[in-house]
Amino acid sequence: MLIRIVVALLLLPIVPLVLYVAPAWVLPVALSLAGALSAGELLVNTKKIPKKRLTAYAVVFAAAIPLWVYAGDTIPEPLGGALPVAGFAVFLLLLFAEAVADFGRVNFTQIALMLTSALALPYCLSSLVRIAALPGGKHYILLPFIAALLGDTFAYFVGVSFGKRKLTPVSPKKTVEGSVGGVLGVLAGMAAYGLIQQFAVGNPVSFPLLLLYGLIGSAAGQLGDLSMSVIKREFGVKDFGSLLPGHGGVLDRLDSLIFAAPAVEVLILLLPAIQVAA
Repeated sequence: MLIRIVVALLLLPIVPLVLYVAPAWVLPVALSLAGALSAGELLVNTKKIPKKRLTAYAVVFAAAIPLWVYAGDTIPEPLGGALPVAGFAVFLLLLFAEAVADFGRVNFTQIALMLTSALALPYCLSSLVRIAALPGGKHYILLPFIAALLGDTFAYFVGVSFGKRKLTPVSPKKTVEGSVGGVLGVLAGMAAYGLIQQFAVGNPVSFPLLLLYGLIGSAAGQLGDLSMSVIKREFGVKDFGSLLPGHGGVLDRLDSLIFAAPAVEVLILLLPAIQVAA
């Protein structure tokens, strides 16, 4: 537990530095690196991809997606809209060309796994880039992290301290008490952030909507964690990597954020909870 806590404390300052201090391009670059590492971890650890070249395709395209999302508004049309479509088409053609050329060795299950790792996961992470680009995005960008990271933290410590009832066979160490603790921790974090926005920053806040963000974001984050556990159980993997001692790999650390970020993005677009002062 000590190593887990120490590594978390070392990583924690990186989030506000990237979100609020660094230039705007640092966030998509950081997500590009995270997406590439996550794709590589997923494909290498499942041991289902027969060719290193296929993993390389997935890593490259996973790295490209956050950059495409960031550059989308700056590249003039029609090129700006055409590039992501062309990239997706090229990736799909490469995968099926490999399947045709090496029929019997490269199959559709492997193609689906590569599409998930190279497109679905980094595109979900790119919600952070889209949120940051919204008008007043700097006031919203921390919300997915509150939903994911606070949820993980409270679920872990409440589960370790009070957990008795198993939540699901998918992840035997997770408990009902830990899950409830994660949700309550996120709700408290959202409320605290709302108070800061309203009274310190001066932005009117709808607290019911902010709590809705917390409820849905926390649920999505926990589902993300459990979804990655399904993959690990199916392929007999304990962790996706060992880059972060006590936490596993990059994908092990980001699994909650991958689901929480798009859930929070949708809520922000449909039900804005913070009225950013002009």
